[in-house]
Amino acid sequence: MREIWWRLAVAVMLTMSVTLSCEAQESAQIFVQKMSQAAHNQRTLNADIQFIWKTSTGTKAASGTIRLMKPNYALIKLTGDYPLRLLASDGTTRYLAPDDKSYTQEPIDPHGEKIDTPWWGFPFRFFFGQSLNPFATVTNATEQLDTVLSESVDGRQFRVLQAHGNGPMGEYKAQFYFFGDVLERTIVQFSSGTKSGVFEAKLSNVHVNVTYSARSFHFVPVAGQEPASISSGMLAIGEKAPDFTLPTPEGKPLTLSTQLQGKKATLVNFWYYNCAPCRIEFPEFEKLYEQYRGQGFTIVAVNRGDSAKTVSDYAHRAGLEFPIALGGEFGRPGVFANYKVSEEFPQTYLLDAEGRIVYRTAGMDIDGLKRALQQIGLR
Repeated sequence: MREIWWRLAVAVMLTMSVTLSCEAQESAQIFVQKMSQAAHNQRTLNADIQFIWKTSTGTKAASGTIRLMKPNYALIKLTGDYPLRLLASDGTTRYLAPDDKSYTQEPIDPHGEKIDTPWWGFPFRFFFGQSLNPFATVTNATEQLDTVLSESVDGRQFRVLQAHGNGPMGEYKAQFYFFGDVLERTIVQFSSGTKSGVFEAKLSNVHVNVTYSARSFHFVPVAGQEPASISSGMLAIGEKAPDFTLPTPEGKPLTLSTQLQGKKATLVNFWYYNCAPCRIEFPEFEKLYEQYRGQGFTIVAVNRGDSAKTVSDYAHRAGLEFPIALGGEFGRPGVFANYKVSEEFPQTYLLDAEGRIVYRTAGMDIDGLKRALQQIGLR
């Protein structure tokens, strides 16, 4: 009899556990729907912002102010370690200024999806597109909404949504802190050990639905600040790409001039493990590699500073088949200096059959790369 009652008790407990889990999941989904609708209805947002990111190499920080207005107006000013001083969108053009000497400009997305720098700037990404995906504006099918908790921070009571999933930087856990209807703080943790990272964004002095006009977002260059293309500091189109010999993660030598032999096009990409945009574009590179390798196309991805094991493990998990080389530490004489690789990653060159540069970009530009491949004759 005791055994029967014990089994019944266990069955009841398991049923209650499943029910509570389903209720918690449903509660999280309903909560996200409510917060998303609230963010959708907000017309403007003004606040101070702070970014903190911690990796195995140390801790960095940046701070500043943000001013946002639907559908795609923004003025983000930062100081500190992040290589951006200003992001401005006047509704038609996005301006990025890394310093007081130059700025770049490009057409802005109608819905504000290009207002995503730094990539973990969840507060403004959520304001425009209500995306909770750490690495893109589209929905992450692997992301699971875990639960919604209450947490007191500095005497203020937040509702905290907890979630987890898989992204280009491995498994991650995320916490989204809502005060009222505003997403004020986010924390994203991914991987472990030397591959781990914690990226945090925090708002303070928040004001919503303040009245602004389009003129409030006009970009005015400071004295001496000149326009530049995103890739202006890179090697020039038509220039012969410098040769190099670097080790692969397996310890074998990889020479660029050897890779070029018999090829119509060779893509040389510079990246590192904790660079989210780098790893977001790698699946697209792999698709292009599989599509065009039979027509004389190859890729050489040069890693910055990560260990052979880190690179090898990541390539295996991501299913990358194209060649990868270890470029060593950034800032030392060598391949990065020869290719004028700046702090902005990823950077990519496309070489023709003669090893001359026919396309280049700092940052992601898969559409531009596809057009360049077609111009070379790959279909």
